Amino acid sequence: MVLSRGRFSIVASWDDVRRIALALPEAGECESRGRCQWRVKDKLFVWERPLRQKEIEALGDSAPEGPILGARVEHLGSKEALLADDPGVYFTTPTSMATRRSSCAWRRSPWMSSTR
Repeated sequence: MVLSRGRFSIVASWDDVRRIALALPEAGECESRGRCQWRVKDKLFVWERPLRQKEIEALGDSAPEGPILGARVEHLGSKEALLADDPGVYFTTPTSMATRRSSCAWRRSPWMSSTR
């Protein structure tokens, strides 16, 4: 379990992410550069990736270790709501902020167990 904003949460595994993603209609899993991606009708909606060196430098001490889970969201308002709801879990990258990508919110890897 992980303590986040005064409440306990169960840690999700990569298997949990896979199960939930593949439960969506027409969802499929593929691999790119050794990392998992999940798509619906060939549109990426959830993916695993490492932080880039520039992102690690920009995030400083708050940069999570290990791979992160990226997720597309409906619009900028959804992204901002996730970020405001639990900044200990959700964050955004400097690239995503600079380009005003409304589609990307990131989940910190400590929520994820190492099981893949």
